[in-house]
Amino acid sequence: MNEYIWPISFGLTFVVLGVVFLLLFRRALFSGPGKKAIANNIELPPTNAQNVENKEAWLARSARMFDYESLKSYEQAVRKDLLSKKIESDARKIEYLIEHLAVAILAKDFEYLNSVLYGSQVGLLEHLNSNTDGDTYDNIKPFYEMGASRYPAVYRDYSFDQYMNFLEKSQLVKAEDKRYYITDMGRDYLSFLVKLRRKKPRF
Repeated sequence: MNEYIWPISFGLTFVVLGVVFLLLFRRALFSGPGKKAIANNIELPPTNAQNVENKEAWLARSARMFDYESLKSYEQAVRKDLLSKKIESDARKIEYLIEHLAVAILAKDFEYLNSVLYGSQVGLLEHLNSNTDGDTYDNIKPFYEMGASRYPAVYRDYSFDQYMNFLEKSQLVKAEDKRYYITDMGRDYLSFLVKLRRKKPRF
């Protein structure tokens, strides 16, 4: 089952959004001051009383990048996996789905990072990963300078401070006492690249 964890996790994203939204937040959305405004701005998944066409329309609007038939096949895989776990408690089912949704969202974020990070930044993360005591500003700047020397047009309008700021905002590195350290998120990103055999970004 391990080889299917990533595809199933992505499919779980859409199932969980509907289930959790209805079970946990519906009462809050339609109670208290301003409930009409909230209700008008948020589109809920259709209830069981509504027909399949309405469900398909909602899913299509909620995930415009995917074809409904593709989503349906993943949804079926998710249901099959959930049944195989033989979880009787609804609360535990929600917890199980949320755990997988978190995996899917994290994987999505790592895919995004892999499309925007520079190869020199990944090299910097690998360097920090091998140095538990972190490293200084002056010692890690050569990673930026090496990238800038190879791809001057790419780095021309991108300073070293911006370069490091992006890594910090992405929670891949942290700065403490004038030293930089890789974070747990940064280690997980590197592990993601290895486990899914992703190529290191260019530049």
